Amino acid sequence: MINRDRDWDCVDLVRGQDVGGSGHDVWVDDWGLFDPNLVTAAIGGNPRVPLPGIVLGFEGERTVAATIDIETVRSLVSINDHGAANASEP
Repeated sequence: MINRDRDWDCVDLVRGQDVGGSGHDVWVDDWGLFDPNLVTAAIGGNPRVPLPGIVLGFEGERTVAATIDIETVRSLVSINDHGAANASEP
């Protein structure tokens, strides 16, 4: 069994949302980039963010509970279509 550490990174959920030092980020596991069944989404101006992700709020340097509702998150995230790239040849 291979034991690997997780590498987490974050992207802005809404670019420029942190006016006043607060907003929301999406935290993603960078190891997801190596998943053979990779699913990505366009989020906050970032065209290829590996999924799944966790939405967390921030105030300055502190991580806080998210206050954004799920419908708003859904409107800000666009799942990329990898069907053609992941389809196997018959």
